[in-house]
Amino acid sequence: PGLPPPRWKLLAARSLGRLFPRMTLRTGLDTAGLSRDPAVEVAYRADPLVHDRIGARLALELLALGEAVLSRAGALTIPTLLLHGTADPLTSFAASRAFAAASGCRLLVRQGGLHELHNEPEGAQLLAQITTWLDDVL
Repeated sequence: PGLPPPRWKLLAARSLGRLFPRMTLRTGLDTAGLSRDPAVEVAYRADPLVHDRIGARLALELLALGEAVLSRAGALTIPTLLLHGTADPLTSFAASRAFAAASGCRLLVRQGGLHELHNEPEGAQLLAQITTWLDDVL
């Protein structure tokens, strides 16, 4: 995550999650961090399939898997393109940078980019860069 979860949420997930496996917690997702295009946030909030909850066990598993992926980054053997915006408040740019350094994958950085780079105003340029990378790899 962009910021570590509050300690109380981790404690609640660990303890109450065992007793109540269907328990969910609010994600605390700041939808303003999705894109600099205000229409993206409006569409996200209007989507009936979007909610602001996460299962306690899923949250803990995702955090553990993030650590596991970082610890095994050197084992990556296939060409990989990693995209990250430097202003993304939802996921850790530092973790992406560490993964890229350890794995040797290509990290495409968008200065000032938020979480959904394809939905940023420069989304078409990003797609062109992805296409160029794919052409080079293939």
